[in-house]
Amino acid sequence: VYLLKSRTSRTITDCSVDVSDAMFVYNWIFIAGAPAPYCMYASDANGDCDYNVADPVYLINYIFRDGPGPLHYCSANPAVAKPFLPAVELIVRSTFDGENTHIEFITSAPFDIHGIQLEIACDNPVQGLEVVNLTGDMNLIADSRSSNIYLGMIDFSGNGYIPSGNNTFAEIYLEGEIDIAGLDAVVADINGRACPVEWVPVVKQLPERFTLEQNRPNPFNPTTEISYSLPEASGVRLDVFNIMGQKVATLVDKYQEAGIHNAVWNGRDDNGRQVASGIYFYRMNADDYTETKKMILMK
Repeated sequence: VYLLKSRTSRTITDCSVDVSDAMFVYNWIFIAGAPAPYCMYASDANGDCDYNVADPVYLINYIFRDGPGPLHYCSANPAVAKPFLPAVELIVRSTFDGENTHIEFITSAPFDIHGIQLEIACDNPVQGLEVVNLTGDMNLIADSRSSNIYLGMIDFSGNGYIPSGNNTFAEIYLEGEIDIAGLDAVVADINGRACPVEWVPVVKQLPERFTLEQNRPNPFNPTTEISYSLPEASGVRLDVFNIMGQKVATLVDKYQEAGIHNAVWNGRDDNGRQVASGIYFYRMNADDYTETKKMILMK
């Protein structure tokens, strides 16, 4: 028993292998500054001569499903060799709304995924990282360091997983426009075997149609934001009118690329004068598309 314990990354010397060992290795992989394993070689629980999310998954399989025990040293274990499993496709979709970047991560896998590890290299420093876990049962941890994002998913109870087939398992929100420059991924099956991952290059999603959104907030004081979508590059004009139908201000009058855009009205006319409280209308014209919506300025 002590031999098995020494093969894992222990935080306490109780001479047993338990879920705390899986958590210890998992935290060491994903959290900056987390303590290193008691013995570095001990974190390679599945003996494939690598340190990644497959190792805590291997331990969980041993603890909860009577799987094989941790190996004593790196053995290039043929049972967990990467060529043993077919490749998993990782699909990444990205949108930018003019202020923030939204990234979706989708797996296309022929088997259930019990652990996933992502290291995402961005083209700019990461700010305002928010991560949404869409699996329900798996534990998610995320960290950012400069221009890199580290994301890991596993279920320490041994029950949660990402089902086979196509599944969106996580979403990331970032401040500003961020593009993914590179991505390293590890995916593990129920037995703690790491498999090859084929990354499908980022697909930037474009709107399917012209739309003009309701301003936010509404009512407002003193400023409000108006979002609109362009499925193709177009000349755009966005005007504000008073209840008499008189033009008060022009917010946008230029050619813009396809995508989601934002305009802000500060409650002033084209001459910089503050307008009175009341009902106003804003109208967007782009190619053959015209849409008008109502907003309320309250003081």
